[in-house]
Formats: sequence, C-alpha cells, structure tokens
Amino acid sequence: EETIRVRSAQLSTANEELRRDILERERTERALRIAERNLRSIFENAAEGIYQSTPSGRFVTVNPALAAMAGYDSPVEMVDAIADIRSDFYVEPGSRAKFEESLASAEEVKGFESLVKRKDGGLIWVLENARAIRDEKGRVDHYEGIVQDISERKRAEHALRASEERYR
Repeated sequence: EETIRVRSAQLSTANEELRRDILERERTERALRIAERNLRSIFENAAEGIYQSTPSGRFVTVNPALAAMAGYDSPVEMVDAIADIRSDFYVEPGSRAKFEESLASAEEVKGFESLVKRKDGGLIWVLENARAIRDEKGRVDHYEGIVQDISERKRAEHALRASEERYR
C-alpha cells in the first residue's frame, strides 16, 4: 500500500509538471501566432517594397507594394515572372553583380540605386537597402531588402541639372 501511495504521488507530480509544460507550450504557440500575424500584416501593408531573393537571382517573396511598384498584379505573378533578377529586373547587367559584391564584403547595402524594369517595359529608379542572411554554416542563404521608387527624385535631379546647364 505504501508503494502504491508513493507511486501515485510521483505520478501526480509528473502529471502536474506535464500539465504546466502543456500550458507553457500553448502560451508560446499563441504568442508565436500573434507575432507571425503582426509581421505578416507589416509585410503585406508596408508602403515600401520588401523582398527576399536567392543568391542565384530568384525572388523568393515580394510584398504587394513591390509587385505594384514593378507593375505586377500580385506578388505571386512577380515571383513567377522574374526567372533571373539580373536580366529580368535590373536594366544594367552589372547592377546585380555590384549589389552582390557589396553584400559579400559588408553584409549590408544601404542606398543602392539602380534602374529596374517594370512588367510593362517601363523603367523606374529604385533605392535599395538589403542584407545577406547566412545559414548555420556561414554561407549566404538569401538576401532581404527594402526597395523605394525614387523615379520622381531622379527626374527632378535631371531637370535641375538641365536647368542649371541652360542657365550657364
């Protein structure tokens, strides 16, 4: 009888610890779902373009703002349409290479300006800030970046230079 009582107490303690572990896991999972929902909302509703791309030159993810900036109806359409960022997105062939070289040496690029192609063939100037994300072995897994359309600023700069030239 004493053995049964001791064993019952041990099982009761183990059961209580298990119950606490389950509650803690449920709280953690709930917090993760909330955090994921919040991050998804930021990604989907940001005014700037946000992306992830592979070192081999494919978009993994783009947000609605980047898709719209590039003239696509949806992020999925843009990801599917651009097979190689180097040739299908950047206008100047060496732009992506310069971008990747900067990331390789500094892990982060700020203020990278380039001319990119829209779906309709139009061109826009973008300002890009990005960073390299590495895997557990230290190899570049992907790039993450934020893109802003600076076409209006570039047009204004060009108009100002032209005006100054005429004035001279």
